[in-house]
Amino acid sequence: MNRPERMVSRVSVTPQHETIAEAVDVIAYLKLKGMKRYIEEIIAVDSYDAQKEKYIIRRNSNKDLRLLS
Repeated sequence: MNRPERMVSRVSVTPQHETIAEAVDVIAYLKLKGMKRYIEEIIAVDSYDAQKEKYIIRRNSNKDLRLLS
């Protein structure tokens, strides 16, 4: 979740963790293998826990690496 936080910090001085958690549903990590891209991992963003200062996420590793195109 570092990249979305960095992007938001360009336009806002105050952290926007809750806003990011509301706006982002899923993050897909892609892996380049040769000239093809594959989904390496999918993360579902559920919410942000302000007391623990962390995002509540669910990881879904894809060991078979699905071809995107």
